[in-house]
Amino acid sequence: MLTKKIAKIFKDSSIQFEELLFDYETFEEPPLIHGYPTVKKILKNNINREDLNTFLFNLALAHLNSVVLYAKNKLTPEEFANFFICLTYTDDENDEVYSGVSEFGFYMPSFWVTRKEKQFDIKNKIKKKAIINLENYPIIKKTLTDLNLIQIMDVYLESWTDQFGSKIKRFFFLYNEN
Repeated sequence: MLTKKIAKIFKDSSIQFEELLFDYETFEEPPLIHGYPTVKKILKNNINREDLNTFLFNLALAHLNSVVLYAKNKLTPEEFANFFICLTYTDDENDEVYSGVSEFGFYMPSFWVTRKEKQFDIKNKIKKKAIINLENYPIIKKTLTDLNLIQIMDVYLESWTDQFGSKIKRFFFLYNEN
């Protein structure tokens, strides 16, 4: 039953592998699933609210790993060397796409993706940002702990205020290289 619901989410409202391989002008950040209400409606009786964030992050991580394998197969070695993808969360309380934490209790994972890594040096720019203190972000800490990623994944934080005065946070999830 749950497998069918997951398949429905991906069929109806999720990013597809091919879309993550487009050669965008700079980068794109498509969400795993378009719309919090869709997730809540489909999964509400199958996943406990406190586990929903972990569930979605795990789906996104599996999707990301599959995309990397797909990219390795579809892109030339030069193109693949210039391909970068990681998971992100964006938290913006005034944006209905990115306001799920306060309203629904989970973040919507997105994919930060580019085929111009060498040109923009995105990974190194991310690594210059502050690594978060997980004690300040209990949902993220629980997710990484539940998935046994807490020792092998670093979470970097970018914060800014947009033109409308909204405070926005973007979290980048990268495997640590130690």
